[in-house]
Amino acid sequence: MGYMCWSSEIAYSGGMARFAADVPTRGGFSFDLCQRNEMLLKKGNQLPTFRKTGTTIVGLVFEDGVILGADTRATEGPIVADKNCEKIHYMAPNIYCCGAGTAADTEAVTDMVSSQLQLHRYATGRESRVVTALTLLKSHLFSYQGHVSAALVLGGVDITGPHLHTVYPHGSTDTLPFATMGSGSLAAMAIFESKFREGLTRDEGIKLVSEAICSGIFNDLGSGSNVDVCVITRGQTEYLRNHQLPNPRTYVSSRGYNFLKGHTGDELLSDSFVYKEIENGMLWEVDGKWVIRGSVDVDIGANPSAEGGEDEGVDDTAVKVVDIVDTFRLQEQPAYDKKQFLTFVKRYIKLLRPKLDEEKQELFKKHFEGATKFLLSKLKDLQFFVGESMHDDGSMVFAYYKDGAVDPTFIYFAYGLKEVKDAVEDH
Repeated sequence: MGYMCWSSEIAYSGGMARFAADVPTRGGFSFDLCQRNEMLLKKGNQLPTFRKTGTTIVGLVFEDGVILGADTRATEGPIVADKNCEKIHYMAPNIYCCGAGTAADTEAVTDMVSSQLQLHRYATGRESRVVTALTLLKSHLFSYQGHVSAALVLGGVDITGPHLHTVYPHGSTDTLPFATMGSGSLAAMAIFESKFREGLTRDEGIKLVSEAICSGIFNDLGSGSNVDVCVITRGQTEYLRNHQLPNPRTYVSSRGYNFLKGHTGDELLSDSFVYKEIENGMLWEVDGKWVIRGSVDVDIGANPSAEGGEDEGVDDTAVKVVDIVDTFRLQEQPAYDKKQFLTFVKRYIKLLRPKLDEEKQELFKKHFEGATKFLLSKLKDLQFFVGESMHDDGSMVFAYYKDGAVDPTFIYFAYGLKEVKDAVEDH
């Protein structure tokens, strides 16, 4: 009897074991790996470091629709990976979305929802609604419990009117008249809180969005470069790429600087520019040219962290400048009237004469009056420039456009220049 009883116990226990294996585990959080983590720490393993991403994205509702804005700096930890990335993503013809977080995540999420919205439009033949995009985004992000690093500002205009929403990485959302997200959000929010009002016009809204983004750019290390703006109204969308350039890229002269005692030392010209002597050698005439600086193809990140991104071939802060002005960093001055110009010439002659040898002094005295009359005849058309140091005793450089010319011509006082190595400097 005892044997049979023991045997039945074994059979019963085995059945329970098989039954338990078929039952799914209970829901809730599991802390089974906490002991493992403690063991790894004791063995000297380091916890993975948290990488902070940065950006400034904003949006507001104005009288006719929604305006979105974003900066264009992409960072990879402490490194600026891209100065002109694109953070405002297309969702539908009437819906756009600003992304902050990790570039790969924001691009993947917005592209996925954008394709779903397009399929929905094909199936229904109707315009996408903002709430549809919002539901798809929040459902996807909630299912990953914040492991998808995508913080979004969603805006659009549909049959029910303008809508602006924020979507957090964990799936929570807000519906607001104005919103900011990203590491520069506090600086941007300060602008919105103090200046936003209902019923803003289009121009007022663009100005306020640009100011909010600039606040993030100037007060947050993770935000920078340019301001992108997207204006969405009923039936129309305007994407203003690089609407504002608060930090234009500058270039350092390859020849450096040679400051000589007794001179201002500003480099005003080099032998790479061909000059022509006019007015008996008193003046040099040099042709300038409008050029594009910074025109290179760059990778476009999805958002502030931009630790990835697709190559869209957008110019990196392309700026149109005059080659001579840009190369030698000439500083433009207010225009002179006749009296001011003659006063400058008299003072400049007084400063320059002692630096000339006897032969040049005779030529200078003989022909400089003719050079002055030549400049006076073009006074109304002249632009005035000085060297980078803007020294009061420095030479003046003049520029004007000849009839029908699209590029400027520059005029130098020949005796006011001194050749130093490969450069021509202010005497």
